[in-house]
Amino acid sequence: MGKQRKPTRSSAAARAAAKGLRKWRTSLLGRLAADGASNPQHIARRTLWLSQEWKLPPCPKVGRTMSDALLRYCDAHSVSLDWLLYGDLKGLQRMVRNRNGKPSVPTAKERMLSKYYALAPEDRRIIDELAAKILAERGAKEPEPA
Repeated sequence: MGKQRKPTRSSAAARAAAKGLRKWRTSLLGRLAADGASNPQHIARRTLWLSQEWKLPPCPKVGRTMSDALLRYCDAHSVSLDWLLYGDLKGLQRMVRNRNGKPSVPTAKERMLSKYYALAPEDRRIIDELAAKILAERGAKEPEPA
């Protein structure tokens, strides 16, 4: 039998890097990155489509890194950075839902307030009195009337 080669440091590092890359590619963002979703040409194509579809002003130039102008554009027009940078379809779905006036799932506080304001004034007064009584028992400050 011939001599077996002792693994060199560079080959061990290469194997470790390849293992890390395989692990990265199994994640969602890794697969998107491997497919080239965050390529500047793909980002430019998404912004061009969006500006034409939603009749927005043209987007600033997309380079290899995120520019301040592009961030301001996304903020001003409520563009999802997840969708823009990675092609994440859930980000696009949220953008469309918010644009159509259907906000995301309301918080518990928002749901409670909408139910409160749907009540008759007499019922609201009863709830206010009960809340004041509970707060007084606990020694908490009473909230100011809205």
